[in-house]
Amino acid sequence: MDHILLGYVFSREVWSIFLGKLHLDSSIMVHQENFFSWWLHTRKQVSKVARRGRGFDSLAFLIGWMIWKEWNERIFGGPSTPPAQLPVKIVDEGLRYVASR
Repeated sequence: MDHILLGYVFSREVWSIFLGKLHLDSSIMVHQENFFSWWLHTRKQVSKVARRGRGFDSLAFLIGWMIWKEWNERIFGGPSTPPAQLPVKIVDEGLRYVASR
């Protein structure tokens, strides 16, 4: 799991896009780590006000889920999405989820 979410070059590109938009560029991992340890370290760099509620952590799990789905598509011969386009799919998925509540 850690390799797919953090060690996979595609994953690092996707995280880089999102973390860059959140001004967390320094959190982009260079070497493989445990996903949960990395996320706990990363979230400490965000103000308590910004991570209030479940939205900030939900974003991490949504990104991870979409990376996992993309990895499965690639492994099992489905269509692949370029790293720059996956964030668009992630935002769309998040908006669909919020709208369905």
